[in-house]
Amino acid sequence: GAARGVLHVTRQLVAEAGVLSLWRGSSAAVARCAVLTGTQCATYDRCKALLVAPPTRWRVDELRTHLGAALISGVVTTTATVPLDNVKTMMIVANTSATNAATIVYRDGGGVLGFLRGWGAVYSRLAPHTVIMFCALERLRGVLGIQQRPDE
Repeated sequence: GAARGVLHVTRQLVAEAGVLSLWRGSSAAVARCAVLTGTQCATYDRCKALLVAPPTRWRVDELRTHLGAALISGVVTTTATVPLDNVKTMMIVANTSATNAATIVYRDGGGVLGFLRGWGAVYSRLAPHTVIMFCALERLRGVLGIQQRPDE
């Protein structure tokens, strides 16, 4: 019959595949989160440093600096995480290992570009999040009086 809610589906999944099935794909999700956060923070700071250096010489506290660095960070972060998203999804759908899932994504997705399937959709979600997060962080730094050197 039709699913009647989260608890019903959870009970059904546990009955059919065991308790550990609730964590299927979690190792890929954890790896994705680590890559996303590391890439997002590192590229934002580096892009901001590049934008305040010559030839642009934008100020470290300008909105355009924060916006530009966040948008570029979103591109890099999306490119780094979409392949992991695709492998994670295949792990869950095919109930297989990360290695087998990657092989399926490569084979059925048309080669290396198969790993980037969905890039635009992910960027359209991640870019606004990255912009809001880092612009809020910069505003909070300003309110708290946390000064940042232009070369950071």
